[in-house]
Amino acid sequence: MAKINLKFPFKNTIEGGVFGANITTEQAVKSNLLALLTLKKGQRPMDNNLYSPLYDYIMEPMDEITRGEIKERLEDKVSVYIPEIEIKEIIVDFDEENNLIKVNIKYTIPYLSMSSLNSVNVSVVQEV
Repeated sequence: MAKINLKFPFKNTIEGGVFGANITTEQAVKSNLLALLTLKKGQRPMDNNLYSPLYDYIMEPMDEITRGEIKERLEDKVSVYIPEIEIKEIIVDFDEENNLIKVNIKYTIPYLSMSSLNSVNVSVVQEV
């Protein structure tokens, strides 16, 4: 069976090792989106703009203005780096006690001619 790309996040596979492979476009797109959402600034030296904007908001006030900015910046990043998906909804929740940002992105993949709604969840926390 043909492999499309590496599964993200990396974890032990049945075959041994940590690099599993995606075999469907849906799996590949979800892995790409997870990778983008968890990438910190400076981790991709050849493309300084490829990073998740979530980490920029860790110490910011958790209000509606911040929530709107996060949604807008996520939409911009995804449209540049994963243009094959169409975002339907972004839900941003804050856990101020733990300094945590939780994001749920609901999306479709129009070119697959599938109207099913996919989603990805990610949480970002300030590392001490």
